[in-house]
Amino acid sequence: MKLGLLTLGLVVLAPAMSSWGAGVWIDSSQVTLSSTGATVINARLRASAGGADQLMADGAGSTATTGTTLSHNLGNVNAISQRTYAFTLEHRVGQGMLFRLVDSQTTPQTWLLAYGSGFVPALPGATATTNVASQATLGGVTAGNLAGFNSLRLEVQASQVDVPAPAEQASLSGLYFSSPTLSLQDGAFDAVTVTPSTAGQTFGEVVGGVPATAANGFAFQRLVADESLTGHDWTLGGTVSLQRSGGGDGEGVRFVIQGQQVAAVFPPAGPIPEPASALLLALAGVMAGRRRRQG
Repeated sequence: MKLGLLTLGLVVLAPAMSSWGAGVWIDSSQVTLSSTGATVINARLRASAGGADQLMADGAGSTATTGTTLSHNLGNVNAISQRTYAFTLEHRVGQGMLFRLVDSQTTPQTWLLAYGSGFVPALPGATATTNVASQATLGGVTAGNLAGFNSLRLEVQASQVDVPAPAEQASLSGLYFSSPTLSLQDGAFDAVTVTPSTAGQTFGEVVGGVPATAANGFAFQRLVADESLTGHDWTLGGTVSLQRSGGGDGEGVRFVIQGQQVAAVFPPAGPIPEPASALLLALAGVMAGRRRRQG
């Protein structure tokens, strides 16, 4: 009997502990960045008078360069400014990354950049015109050997002031992140629209104890994971639209997703809630009854 009571007491007084496992935080005040590393990979859409409007590159590259980037020319500035794109950036473990834009206006078109090998992308819309650029390596690096990164930094920019109107702007909406193995711990993306006169937005990001800042016409949002994102299947998606007139800097109105490795301080994992109080009361009752019988 004593052994039974002692065992019960140990179970009650040592409740099981658990962490959240692999998780992500989005624009969360619970996570403080100690430092941010270089960009490992980036995907970009810009409203350009030239080419390479849609681009995926190793590192932070933005110029269409053979071997280090994949790109599509989506049309001239006016054409891009009249379209709204549903976008997805998808990572498939052991296969690679897919950056997809779907323009559903007038004549539906799908624009796909595929980095990696061993997969056949499932393209939406049987009647859509699909434009595909694929490559097994970027900068000589296969997707399977891509350096690890645990953060996605989203940027929208409308800093180029052109005349005549309409005013330049960049908008994001309907943002989401999904994964079968990563769970959301805190936060959410925001819909955002910026123009050259919009105050810079960083959604409360803190790096090294200092709140991050942004110039007018820029907005940054960040997803941070407690494990490398290259070890998980995931999809980041939403809707993006860019508006611009005139010539000038092709990077002045754009949307960029940067995969970065960051050092971060995460909140501590808490214990799994258990009805310990009820068990302790039951144990106390048993012991009290035993004393009375012994007395």
